[in-house]
Amino acid sequence: MRTSFHIVLLAGFLNGASAWADREILICVAASAPSEIRALADGLAAAPDRVPLLAALRATQGAGAARVVASESLLDRKQSHTAAFNHLVVVGIPDQDSLLRKVWGHQERLESASRSVYRLGYGTLTGSVGVVGSDWNPFLYSQAVTNNGYTTCLVRLGGVDSKAVGAAVKAFQCGLLNGIVSEGVVQRPETSLLDLDPSLEPPPQLSKTLPLADGRTALYAGWTQPSSEEYRAYIDAGGAEPSRVWRVKYFEPGALEDVSARAWVMGPHRMAYGNAITIARFGSAATAQRVAEQIGKSKGFADAKIGTRTVRAVDQPTDEALPNVYGRVCVFEHGCQVILMSLPPSAEEAALQSLSPDLLPNSQ
Repeated sequence: MRTSFHIVLLAGFLNGASAWADREILICVAASAPSEIRALADGLAAAPDRVPLLAALRATQGAGAARVVASESLLDRKQSHTAAFNHLVVVGIPDQDSLLRKVWGHQERLESASRSVYRLGYGTLTGSVGVVGSDWNPFLYSQAVTNNGYTTCLVRLGGVDSKAVGAAVKAFQCGLLNGIVSEGVVQRPETSLLDLDPSLEPPPQLSKTLPLADGRTALYAGWTQPSSEEYRAYIDAGGAEPSRVWRVKYFEPGALEDVSARAWVMGPHRMAYGNAITIARFGSAATAQRVAEQIGKSKGFADAKIGTRTVRAVDQPTDEALPNVYGRVCVFEHGCQVILMSLPPSAEEAALQSLSPDLLPNSQ
């Protein structure tokens, strides 16, 4: 996979944009799927602009119309370009959908027979459990693709049964990009140190648009449910564990207009921190202030300004996969919350000013 990524990246630089510019949003469902799951797919295709991620893809990344296709058809080698060069939303039960099984990946283990889902940071849950997962499109990084000028996304909306799939679709329509959902009561057949009960409590309300340089606008694309290892990281970095964490994602125009590490950082994956605001809620404003101060003393952080407010900031980290800096991370407290903001400089002050009064301690 790593080799394929670099082959595609190099080909994109050498050959320029692909002729496949008319990308669509393909809502994929198995031909044999139950009628209630097919109805869910039809509903997504009928109103893509009511779904934050799909609306953001259409408004900022050049995505076109949404339409329903048979999942099986995209596994035909003759359809490899169709699968790679369009955004895919796959809806169903993995055991009953060959495409969904193919793209499920290794993040979550879902078993219909035992009605269980396991993911690191959530543990094992049984019942009517569903999964929402947003990622890069794996078909784009196959040997069948030698040149493309933009990145496409994949969304997995799966569950152990039709009700769980319905819960996943509903959560996605309400803005969830990555997380675990359920319909009804769930149980834990076993426990671990990193168990986290999934929550669909939405993030505090933030602006749906942020101004960028040259008159452009970044759009709200949804939010991720961080898993418990991120909660525990606050203990290491700041000395206290939050009661709730959200990461709100924005898409700026053209963020996916190449095939690169930058496009991944700006995309919808749960670990893609670019153009995002992470909100961690603590029990008191004093705790939030202490945690923000402690994080701000970490290596590399220095005083910075957002408008007239002093914050602590550091360049986004780099490694062998992400060799370039794609912006800075600002940390500060806001009421009972610690805010980690990773936005273009032109959007930072507007984002700060838009922070909801619901974040303030008097409104808790």
